[in-house]
Amino acid sequence: MPSVSISDNGTVHNISHIPTGENPAGIVHYTTTGYTSINIMSTKPEDRPLSIDYPYNENDSLLDWAKVGRHIMTYCGPVSVNEWNSTHGTLTIGPMLNSHLPRWIGTSWERNYTLFGRDTLRLSVRNDPANITTYLFWERLGPSWLDGA
Repeated sequence: MPSVSISDNGTVHNISHIPTGENPAGIVHYTTTGYTSINIMSTKPEDRPLSIDYPYNENDSLLDWAKVGRHIMTYCGPVSVNEWNSTHGTLTIGPMLNSHLPRWIGTSWERNYTLFGRDTLRLSVRNDPANITTYLFWERLGPSWLDGA
């Protein structure tokens, strides 16, 4: 799932400072009953130590657990769609039911979306104080049960 940040003047920004990194991996799941679950993580090996496992072991490095926690983003909750046309609209996610960050629980987010065919979803996240929009691209993993597959 590539992502990119672009200023209003067209400048492309390095997004390596984002905790999930320049080339995060993850899954967005939308249900037919109006819920979503999002799981995103860094793909950098240094952000994903192989020395730890679940459940936590007293001998595990707290630094390694902190690396994992710093480089993930997970949340879930109800989602609603406001279609502008057949390929564009706004998703409202929330109020969040659960999250890796407790302060997000109960909050809601809006994300503009664009569909490219049936297999690519682009979500945009606006940072008005910085005049920057970040675009996240999601590719469909495979046929959907909605397609009769």
